[in-house]
Amino acid sequence: MDINTQQIKTDVLVIGGGTAGTMAGIKAKQANPNAEVLILEKANIRRSGAIAMGMDGVNTAVIPGHSTPEQYVREVTLANDGIVNQKAVYQTGKLGYEVIQELESWGVSLKLKHSEKFLMLIDQRLYCANWITMKATFLLARSLCDR
Repeated sequence: MDINTQQIKTDVLVIGGGTAGTMAGIKAKQANPNAEVLILEKANIRRSGAIAMGMDGVNTAVIPGHSTPEQYVREVTLANDGIVNQKAVYQTGKLGYEVIQELESWGVSLKLKHSEKFLMLIDQRLYCANWITMKATFLLARSLCDR
């Protein structure tokens, strides 16, 4: 059986086009606009990863000055009977608000619910996935699927 192969030169290779992979590609391009960034994904990037299916679990952010990442970890741990990766939850608590601000700076209009300590996204995952995909497509402007 012949396997069709193609050799591609790139500065940054991201494997996986879900939320994390796509954001990694965006951040790499923002860090070095002259870099060739390539995201490899088994599916079309618009249908990649858990977020495209509405299953991304990041839907709450710590409001600076009202709560802390440590408080967020405690509450998420209690709500999930201790079955969580506390390091990952901490990073979400630490960086989530900044990511929401960045999405809004791109033009994403988020439905947000404010609690005393946290900011909650109301069922916006598919909407966010489309914006993240459009931003990546605009910045990277290169897809093997287009060839």
